[in-house]
Amino acid sequence: MPSLEGAQAWLDRAEEHLNDLTALCESIAERECDAMINTVRVESKPGVASYAYTKPTAIVPARLSILVGEAVQALRRTLDYLVYEVAFLDSGSAQDGTQFPIDNDEKTFDKRREPHSKPTNRCFLIGVSDEHAATIKHLQPFHGTDWTKTLRSISNPDKHRHLVVAKNEARAKARGWARGAANGQTERVAPNAFTFLLQVDPGKLPDDMYMEFHVTAYAAFEDGAGVVELLNQLKAEVADVLTDFAPCFDGKCSHTDPVAV
Repeated sequence: MPSLEGAQAWLDRAEEHLNDLTALCESIAERECDAMINTVRVESKPGVASYAYTKPTAIVPARLSILVGEAVQALRRTLDYLVYEVAFLDSGSAQDGTQFPIDNDEKTFDKRREPHSKPTNRCFLIGVSDEHAATIKHLQPFHGTDWTKTLRSISNPDKHRHLVVAKNEARAKARGWARGAANGQTERVAPNAFTFLLQVDPGKLPDDMYMEFHVTAYAAFEDGAGVVELLNQLKAEVADVLTDFAPCFDGKCSHTDPVAV
């Protein structure tokens, strides 16, 4: 019987990749914080403290690109399995060659439901009802849905072969600590953010005077979009699509108003 079990399994797989990706990105942030601590130099003049540092050169682990690619493909597989099961549900039999289309123009999309000899116009939606095809149509880039366009774009391996580690510049301020502070004391204040303290030369400024630094680091695509944030957003969008179609498999389909496709 048609069900969303396969689609949900792929969404769960995307979640697993995202958990691994998040942990890796957090370790990258910790590494960058350590590099900052090792290069920053606090200097002081009578009554004034200043700092300088050598900006570390971030190296993106190869595993980061692999995890991004696997997470993206799992999300696309989720949508492909959804279309396969919807076509099965609507037509009463399994259909070969189904796939969730992501098209830039309406004319190409319209051909997805027609058997065609040209491989560029494959009938990805064969067996899908008018109502469900209309719903999928509303998820297309040409219909103003940006997240499917983004998903298609980052499916291109080139998009995750050129990842970068983006870092916010360290922000520092003088801070007086009467007790309990330790030179180099570090605290994680967010998954990808740390603060650390470096003591100013006590001979020129009051005792227990520290500079507090704040540094963040995150994996990003070349356009600056955070990898973890963007993929979590896409996962949420894909999950919403499954939620929208779930009642259809229980005989409670709400897609009752056909839209010409």
